Parts: sequence; C-alpha cells; structure tokens
Amino acid sequence: MKFLLLLYVTFVLTATVGYSQVAIAGDKNTARPQSKETILGVVDRQIVPGKRVGAIVKTTTHANLVQLFGANKLSETELYGAEGQVKLPATVVRFANNKELKVVWKDSKRNRVFMTIVRDPDWYTKSGVRVGMTFPQLRKIAGKFEVSGLGWDYGNSVSYPALKTYPFFGMSLKVDANEKAIEQFPKEYRVVSGDGLQLADDDPRWKNLKMRVSVLEVVYQ
Repeated sequence: MKFLLLLYVTFVLTATVGYSQVAIAGDKNTARPQSKETILGVVDRQIVPGKRVGAIVKTTTHANLVQLFGANKLSETELYGAEGQVKLPATVVRFANNKELKVVWKDSKRNRVFMTIVRDPDWYTKSGVRVGMTFPQLRKIAGKFEVSGLGWDYGNSVSYPALKTYPFFGMSLKVDANEKAIEQFPKEYRVVSGDGLQLADDDPRWKNLKMRVSVLEVVYQ
C-alpha cells in the first residue's frame, strides 16, 4: 500500500497534462484577469475535482495568486509527504476568521499547481461534499466507503471498494474524530487506529468518535 501511494504521487508530480486558467465568469475557455474585489469576496467557492478550487487551477502561478488575493494574504511554507519522502513548496492563502487554503506547487518555480488542500467548510463540490460532513451525509452522496486506520501517515483516508460509485475523481478525502470524543472513548479510538486497518463507513465505533470529513485534497489532472 505504501509503495502504491508513493508511486501515485510520483506519477502525478511528473504528469504534464495541460489545463487552461478558468475564469469565474464568462467564457470558460478564455483566461481573463479577475478583479481583486471579486476574488477576495470569493463569489465562487466551488470545487471541481481535478480541475479547480474557485479560481485556482493547474496553470495558476504564484504571481497569479498575488493578483487574485493580494500579497498580504500569502505566506510560504513546505509540504512533506508521507514518511518525509516528498517535499514540495506551498503557499498558504489566508482569509478572515483564521480560514485558509494551501496551494502546493509542482516545483520551486511556483508556476504550476500540483494540489490545493482545503480545510475550510466554505468550499464545496457541486454534489455537496465539503469539510465537516458526517459519515451518513457523505454516504448519501458517494455511497459506501472505507477508511484506513487513524493516526498514521497513510491513515484517515477515504477509499471506495466499488470505484464506479466514486463521483469525484481528482480529489481525495481525509477524516478525523472529534478531539473530545477521543478523550471520552479512548478504547474505540485505539481499536480503529494503526497501519493495515481498513474499516467500513458503518462501523459502529465511528458514531461515538463523531467522525467528520477534515480535509479535501484536490489534485490537478
């Protein structure tokens, strides 16, 4: 499993499939400059898996982010992959009320986006998937799913036994337990944690742990 996930990341990092900058309004095939007021207001918070998070698409550059959000909204960081085997530059876009997006670049040139990480419930897919969803809410949209054991590098990840039921290729989901619920039900948390576990979404222990979708990772295709 570790080898396959690392192989997938390596494949995506080396892919060169093109995708044009998406304009929030107007002809979707034409790149147009957007006013700061429109973008800062985030009129369009829609996620299109594999394609865009609002105005952020594969061909967005760091200079574009400055134009879209303003330099004062940006800060630079790095993203370390599982087991520290992958390290990529990233830019955090900060909004009001401690909300943010993390834009991960394919390389140090910062002129092509690899992935956008969403931890903010204000962003959503057309089907209604967003951070903060409960397992029953997610099941209504995506069908049955499984979760890898919690608390390790490849843990907390949602997968689908029947891929035909997976409605959003180009986006991965991570889930987590409520912190207070972990303290209240430590035994349940230990049972569902660790490498090698793959548990169904209707496992009864999830209910006590108050599981929610915690992260959306949009990988650009």
